[in-house]
Amino acid sequence: MPRSPADDQDTSTLFSRLPLEIRRLIYLEVWRDYVHFPGQPGVPGLRLHLYNDGLEDAYGVLRHARCLVHKGSPAEHDSQIMPSPFETTHGSYAIPTWYLFAWHLRKHWGNHWKCQSAIMQRWVPATGAEVAPERSPFLAVFLTCKKMYWEAIASLFNHTTLVFTSSEDAYRFFVHDQHPFADGVRSLELNFTNPNDHLFLAPVQRETPACDAADEPNEAEPGTSTVVHVFSRIEVFGPKMWAELLQGLQAATPGLRDLDIVIGGRLQRDLVLDAFGGSGPDGDVQDQLTDQKEESGWAIPGRVEVMFTTDGLRYLQHGRKMVAQR
Repeated sequence: MPRSPADDQDTSTLFSRLPLEIRRLIYLEVWRDYVHFPGQPGVPGLRLHLYNDGLEDAYGVLRHARCLVHKGSPAEHDSQIMPSPFETTHGSYAIPTWYLFAWHLRKHWGNHWKCQSAIMQRWVPATGAEVAPERSPFLAVFLTCKKMYWEAIASLFNHTTLVFTSSEDAYRFFVHDQHPFADGVRSLELNFTNPNDHLFLAPVQRETPACDAADEPNEAEPGTSTVVHVFSRIEVFGPKMWAELLQGLQAATPGLRDLDIVIGGRLQRDLVLDAFGGSGPDGDVQDQLTDQKEESGWAIPGRVEVMFTTDGLRYLQHGRKMVAQR
């Protein structure tokens, strides 16, 4: 999406007297407390989820929410999810609802279950309404003027790790409806652990040719198959989703420095690692790999880490090879 021109705002004191470097620091301070996470040394501390809740329409829109964990944080299980005071298992062998809720979140969202839990608590099932989330500082800055939006969004993407827990959302942001300022992203986490993610699914095809909705009968004809219509504009699944997402991501983020990937489903390990040069020898072989001059694979100047939750094995990129960390 091309960027429309912005006014120079020559009459504004902010833009005419303060250099761009100072203005960017001001923007950073505006939202630092909102997206700050006290991460480990050397790890970006500003983290933000981008996600599609699917509530507003069939396709949904990408929203943002605080990231409450870091990928390297110790796993927390039931410490933050407590049983309801009105719920008891005395005299019953039934599994408590609170435990099932916690288990469901851990299964689908991995280490980011606390983030998803906070998002889900905004929704009121009885009415379908949404509780207003904590007011974020972004809107006031972004709506001041186009020039301020350009500078502020670039500052946000330059200093914040964007976290995606859905390949469909990442595909929309970087490929399908590419954000016009995606080239400013410097740090990214792709955490795909939901078993229903597009990355781990295969398209469902009808046994008979599909017809227009207006021509379809109210009831299925004998001998025909029915499918569940998924409300999504992204009809890319499995290995094709991975290939197109990585290709689009590489083209959209030329300044990317750090990339963390977590894979927790049915996707071939070699397919994932080959995107970054394939797996290399294990052990202390950094010098050997640095000397290799291979042109295959995406080499990112900072840090690339891939983790598979099936066995917990991590791979780090050295040179143009992914080396297993034993």
